[in-house]
This record gives sequence, C-alpha cells and structure tokens, in this order.
Amino acid sequence: MRYSIPIESKDGKEILHWEIYNSLTVGLAPKGMVVVWMNGQNKVEIGRYQARELSRKEANEVYKAHFKSSGDMPEAVVEKELLSREVPPEVREIIKQGKINCKQWDDYRLRYNWKVGFNKPLVMYHHYIGF
Repeated sequence: MRYSIPIESKDGKEILHWEIYNSLTVGLAPKGMVVVWMNGQNKVEIGRYQARELSRKEANEVYKAHFKSSGDMPEAVVEKELLSREVPPEVREIIKQGKINCKQWDDYRLRYNWKVGFNKPLVMYHHYIGF
C-alpha cells in the first residue's frame, strides 16, 4: 500500500492504494555495491548489499565454475572497459588509483522503512542483462 496516483485514476488525485510491481532491477555500483529495486508504476528500492573482495584463488574458482565459456579473462574485461571511449579519462584515472567512492551514490538513495512481502511465491520466468 502506498500514497500515489494509481494508473486507473480518473481525477489524478493521490490516494492510498495497492501498488503492483512486475519486475526487479539489480544495479551494480563501485566497490561491489549491489542495489535491488522493484519496478511497476514506480521504482522502489528493496535493499542495498555489499559484496566482499575475493582472493585471487577464490576468484579463479568462481571464474572456472561460471564464466570460462565466455572466453574473457576477468583482467581482459576490466582492461577492455577501461579503454572504452565511454569511460571518461578522469574516471579511468580514479579506477586505476583505486579511489572509487560510493558516498555520492549513498547520498542519492531513498530509504523506505518497510519490508517487501509477496502474496504468492516469486517465480522468475524472464531475465535480461544489460550494460
């Protein structure tokens, strides 16, 4: 339940109504930050999660188990992305120096004091990965 203008509203007034969400978005940010949102008429953050850095041995095991068929070694992917014209030179330099800061990302986040509940089991029947 949330206060907003429902899609079927005739007068455009904000009321308390059931909001329907039909997909999830997962966003990746610097330093292993992962944020998950529900999408519907509105986009609402479910949570922010923090990955941990893997040792080289752990990373190689994950790579062998999940990504070997892609043909790209992790180092090659990083280097290819850094050389991309889409990454501004000043950002490349920050990445190379290891000085990426997530503070600005956290400052823009909207926090909600509620928990997600589903009225039936959540089943993923379609997924899309975009870059």
